[in-house]
Amino acid sequence: MTDAIQKGERGKVSATPRVDVNRSLFLYALRANGAITGEDQARILGTSRRNVDHYLAGTVEPKLTTARRIAAALGCQVDDLWPTDTKAAA
Repeated sequence: MTDAIQKGERGKVSATPRVDVNRSLFLYALRANGAITGEDQARILGTSRRNVDHYLAGTVEPKLTTARRIAAALGCQVDDLWPTDTKAAA
């Protein structure tokens, strides 16, 4: 994980951990499964639209069981979507 700087309450700057995510593969697999809208994405992944947004932004790391369910729904491996090698997520 890397640290990202975000402005919190009243403009305070805080370091927020980020999760490396292969966003392009994630979106490609969603679209290949017919997910056009955020609601479609959430339905296919079996989670809320808000969670999908957080996973794609790298602000939330899913539980392992959730990551496995998402990977299975997309026909990918967990390590393909959330690589441990930061170069692969670029």
